[in-house]
Amino acid sequence: MRGKLKEEMSRFAAKTVATGLVGVFLAAAGTLWVGSAEAQQNLEPKPGKYKPAKPSAEDVEAGKAVYFRKCVWCHGPDGAGDGPSAIRLPTKPRNFNQGTFKIRHTASGELPTDEDLFLSVTHGLSGSVMPPWGEILSEKERKQVISFVKTQLVKDRKFDDPDEQMTVIDYGKQIPSSEESIKKGQEIFMTKAKCVECHGVEGRGNGNLTQRDDWGFPIFPADLTKPWNLRGTDVILTIRETFFGRSRPDSMERRCPLLRTSLLLKSDGMSRTS
Repeated sequence: MRGKLKEEMSRFAAKTVATGLVGVFLAAAGTLWVGSAEAQQNLEPKPGKYKPAKPSAEDVEAGKAVYFRKCVWCHGPDGAGDGPSAIRLPTKPRNFNQGTFKIRHTASGELPTDEDLFLSVTHGLSGSVMPPWGEILSEKERKQVISFVKTQLVKDRKFDDPDEQMTVIDYGKQIPSSEESIKKGQEIFMTKAKCVECHGVEGRGNGNLTQRDDWGFPIFPADLTKPWNLRGTDVILTIRETFFGRSRPDSMERRCPLLRTSLLLKSDGMSRTS
């Protein structure tokens, strides 16, 4: 099956990769992708124990068709992040096989919720070539392709495994901006959380540049003075929970005032991106 898929990919790669590179150039130029009204709705999972929905065989098969039209060129035929476009991309596509996902509301080491995956597909990832598929695929198609990824491409773990516990974290209320909050955030950035070691004194991503992720690819610390390039839709999730598959520390204080540090985001009052 893999050999046949590779033959098909080779036949259409030139046309599709060329089309995909348009998205690469647009992302590199900082083009603003505007999500649909539906994509902007609050679709976050509710705190507490979570049980993912069991997809139907029809949805999995339909999702397979969507995947091999839109996703295979970066993520590869087996979901290993080795599609024909991957070698050209500075931010490597996700390898789904191990079941390690960055953007999620669940606890460290746990699988993401269906809502997490849907939001990632819908909004895309700023600062990478992952576009907001909410502008391209219907809601039904996005849910179907997630069903295919969950059941066929995540190979080392199973979403329906009773031993796979999933708990959506309750992050509580955000802390209002204040001089005291900013000062505490700066202290955490510089000392307690050691953010400075990777992100640099001015938050420009020029700290430790020698780290690599679980797959051996270089880790490029984010330039926090350019928040439009921060990946994911929620800065709080990024800071408070591990980016599974990265080298960031495992956890932060629950109500971390780091978000309010003027050093970090250069924007008073900014706590979340959308």
